[in-house]
Amino acid sequence: MRNTPTHFDVCIFCALAEEVKAVIEIFSERCDADFADLQQDGRTYRYTTLANNSQESLNILVAWPPAYGPVETALFIQPVLKMFRPRFAAMTGICAGDRRKVKLGDLIIAERAFIYDSGKFVTDEHGQQHHQHDANPRHPDADTLQFVRLFDDWQDAVAELSRPPSKRQQRDWLLQTLLKPATPHIDDLEEADLEAHAPDWLQIMKELQKGPESYLTDKRRLRDRKQVTELRFSEAFPFQDPPVAKAHIAPMASGSAVRSDTPFDDVQIPVRGTVAVEMEGAAFYRAVAEFPGLSSLLVKGVCDYADPDKEDSYHQYAAQASAAYMLCLIQAYVTLERLPRPKDDQPTPPDSEPDGPSTAEGLGDELLKTLSRIPALQDSSARDHLLRGLPAGPATAIGRNSAPALDLENIVFAAEGWERLEVGERPLAVIARNALRLVQGTALGRELNSLLAVLEAD
Repeated sequence: MRNTPTHFDVCIFCALAEEVKAVIEIFSERCDADFADLQQDGRTYRYTTLANNSQESLNILVAWPPAYGPVETALFIQPVLKMFRPRFAAMTGICAGDRRKVKLGDLIIAERAFIYDSGKFVTDEHGQQHHQHDANPRHPDADTLQFVRLFDDWQDAVAELSRPPSKRQQRDWLLQTLLKPATPHIDDLEEADLEAHAPDWLQIMKELQKGPESYLTDKRRLRDRKQVTELRFSEAFPFQDPPVAKAHIAPMASGSAVRSDTPFDDVQIPVRGTVAVEMEGAAFYRAVAEFPGLSSLLVKGVCDYADPDKEDSYHQYAAQASAAYMLCLIQAYVTLERLPRPKDDQPTPPDSEPDGPSTAEGLGDELLKTLSRIPALQDSSARDHLLRGLPAGPATAIGRNSAPALDLENIVFAAEGWERLEVGERPLAVIARNALRLVQGTALGRELNSLLAVLEAD
């Protein structure tokens, strides 16, 4: 019987069942991994163990909320992260893309995510409604984002996936074939050719027969050959799907509803570079922000264009592509050197006693109370002084997770989290020493001096 891991290195969150299945299928096929069920606090999860590129074992947990949507996601993710304490959190799945900037099957690596339907709706003097946006973008950690900008080891894995032909490519193949003298009638086409080049030909044929300017007659012939040949001068005709998926590092917008009304002009008002919309990404990044030092990334595949032609044929490919990208990233990025495990997650050596409590244990609250009484630190712009002298990793993480105004409580909370890691000097001691310079020779300074002596003790 498999032993349940005592810790998980990676938690992968998905909103939909088809996204969960894509992760399990891709990880199982590429890593020969077996997933098992884990029951915890009344919820079911799936987990497995696989090796990263350094041949280190990684325990992977896959989790999904009871229902999709931003509210369910926010309520679900934080308790899971608190319970399993991963080194890396991920979200994969599907999204809708702006057809002017991306193609079906492309990958969106969310360098930020925001709620696009927040704010206020007002009506002007002409009775026109306007949306006054109030976006608050959330970001992944800077180190992960910097890594993925040059990361391309995912390309072979995604290229191996079976990619369906888009409806646009199928439509254009059908119209182009009907222009040929030998096949002016759909009935002239071999069934094998139809299945190979336009598997959705029946649905496409019915769509081409609709409307006053339809391309096909009720007899399944071209209504006007010139109408089709003119397409060459207005668009790329016949359209061919790109041979490979592309990755776009760009903003992603999250909302509370599925869209099929081409919303991109509106969602790009608060964040102009937005190329995709979905429902859960902003909630994911917001939940991760509550856990100092936790690295994360949101990656989704484009399955439609959020327009009236929205349909499901690309769902599976888009979900699998995002899962394949994330697998390759996890194996390359989640290493002990880059993301060390917290000290209390390390195995205890045989015949050794567990470490005693940290000398800094319980002193975070006392330090926070003292910092809150220092006049110079009432100005949030002066608080970056507290992070001076910290190693780059903790300084970046503590500053990032204390943003936007370097809140003192968040600074201390984040530093307490880093106390568990091997980062050289203890972050709490560094912060206390920096604060001491602001109140040297005062009563507050003497309090800090006493506290610092405890924090620096071995």
